Amino acid sequence: MLNITPRKLFTVIIFLALFGFSVRVARDPDLFWHLKTGEYILENGIPHEDPGFSFTSTEREWITHEWLTQVFMFSVYDRLGLRGLSIVFAGLIAIAYGFLFYASDGRPYLAGAATFWGIAASLPFLNARPQMFNILFGAWIVLVSEQIRRGRWSTRWVWSFPVLFLFWVNMHGGFLLGFVIGGVYVVGEAGQLYFSGEREDGLSWSQLQTFIYSGLVSVVVSNINPNTYRMWVYAFETLTSDAMRDTIAEWQSPNFHVWIFWLFGFMVMGTFFIMIFSKRQVLWTDVLFIGGTMFAGLQSVRNIPLFALVAVPILSRHMLGLFIDRPRYTLFSGESADPVPNTTMNRINLFAMVILVIGTLVFAVEQLRDTEQVILDEFPVYAIDWLEEEGLTQARIFNDYEWGGYMILRDVPTFIDGRADIFGDEFIYFYMQTYTRQADWREPLDEHDVEYVLTRTDGGLKILLDEVSEWEIVYEDEVSTIYGRS
Repeated sequence: MLNITPRKLFTVIIFLALFGFSVRVARDPDLFWHLKTGEYILENGIPHEDPGFSFTSTEREWITHEWLTQVFMFSVYDRLGLRGLSIVFAGLIAIAYGFLFYASDGRPYLAGAATFWGIAASLPFLNARPQMFNILFGAWIVLVSEQIRRGRWSTRWVWSFPVLFLFWVNMHGGFLLGFVIGGVYVVGEAGQLYFSGEREDGLSWSQLQTFIYSGLVSVVVSNINPNTYRMWVYAFETLTSDAMRDTIAEWQSPNFHVWIFWLFGFMVMGTFFIMIFSKRQVLWTDVLFIGGTMFAGLQSVRNIPLFALVAVPILSRHMLGLFIDRPRYTLFSGESADPVPNTTMNRINLFAMVILVIGTLVFAVEQLRDTEQVILDEFPVYAIDWLEEEGLTQARIFNDYEWGGYMILRDVPTFIDGRADIFGDEFIYFYMQTYTRQADWREPLDEHDVEYVLTRTDGGLKILLDEVSEWEIVYEDEVSTIYGRS
């Protein structure tokens, strides 16, 4: 019979918790146009301009930087539906944070606590979306780098990075994150070597050279994609978009009036507090990673998972540093033997593990039970049904930004949608004239000959249109309202 020791049981609990915590209804507004794009690519090939998803962006250049992920997402969705897609991405997220768990000291107890803290801080960002591959691949780079630093893995593992980037550059434009993580390790370890000399838990000069050579090969490999070198330009253009920072919620700073962002704030403060009192040396990489990603997370919500990504191994190392010269150190460091349970206790542990696995599966099913209702409550499902019944799906419709993706999935051309890069800053601000009810709100509607307006029934635009005579309600339900010109 398999011996289920306390550490093995706790490790199983951690991974089940990571998976269970990641199971969420696939409801990201951009999900739907990713699915449609994946379907389009499988039928027609990779587009380099808008294929008619929007009537305002015809023939505009489109850098389809997520094409491979979109094909993957649609393939899963086509076979397993939205629930299956949620389960698959929950598994990918659990694997990513599992990498961080194995990259950390103090396994399984302290590493488990730090890892779970990291995934909790990232909760607002976790869903079925292409950005999850940034977390997965970034976590692999952290794992390999940390294992090499500690002498657990051979330096040869660093040559997995070029293979990783071959996939990453075709799955998301966030592949630059990998170069940032690798670059910080190189700079931080070089600074440590220069000022403090070599140490047992650090990289040597020869190992740093291997990291650099692997990085140079990765730069070359990252040009193997349908857009070649343009992927590098695209990434920087996206990062410098003023309109995206001003109008898209996840590009803005976290709102600490919302409790869910407290988890990130507590993790930042907790990491600093633990580093101060830890008996472990604060390394250059610690300072660069924590300082840089903390600033990035405070600048933009979408960067919070980046902080968790690099902070988990640092946090666990310094958590273990709190117990140096204390009786519990050998337990938390894993140096003490894991007690082998007797037959009775082993059966109890095995039974507990089986119950936990079943409980996690039941929890996942329960979490996803109301998937269809969530979609009905958050997207204009019935309004699109009405447009189809009336033969109006090809009409020129002004729509809510977050509903554009769902319209694309239902083959209704959009005024605007989540592909902010294809529209550009100028057009996004132009759209906002109407959406935010500015004095010249009619201009976008008239310039693009808009025939109908699809807006939220509880939104501010509805209040405006109810007060003017040139627009009248032609359809309304609890979620959405459609206006036609009088």
